[in-house]
Amino acid sequence: MAGRRVKHARHAGLYRVHRASCAADAGCACPEKWEATARSKRDDKLIRKHFDTFTGAQRRRQDALVALRQGELPIVKPTGQTVRDDLDQLIAAMRDGSALDRSGRRYRPSTIRSYEERAGSTSRRSSVTCGSRRSAAATYRAS
Repeated sequence: MAGRRVKHARHAGLYRVHRASCAADAGCACPEKWEATARSKRDDKLIRKHFDTFTGAQRRRQDALVALRQGELPIVKPTGQTVRDDLDQLIAAMRDGSALDRSGRRYRPSTIRSYEERAGSTSRRSSVTCGSRRSAAATYRAS
């Protein structure tokens, strides 16, 4: 959610989220949204999530703090695998039939060729996107 955050003075780690175009000082007409934040000191990561109610944000923040103290909240760690590696795995799975389309059928040869052409493209956009690192949370699952 893109927007401005305004700290709620009485509650640490809870912020009121406004639209980017909102003039919060002149009276706000934004729908009420709240952001709960908790910092993992071990991983030096800020964990945040948006909620429609203040109470929901407050509860989530408290649960996150407890889970962080007990070491139960998973922090996403970067892997060495790139998006291009994932794309290569997907194309290989399409070729051998282990990846199916949403109808449950094998991919057609023309579809596989179009994916291969896009993967081999040397445009700036393709090289930036396919060379970027991904996190452990985004994993490819062949059906």
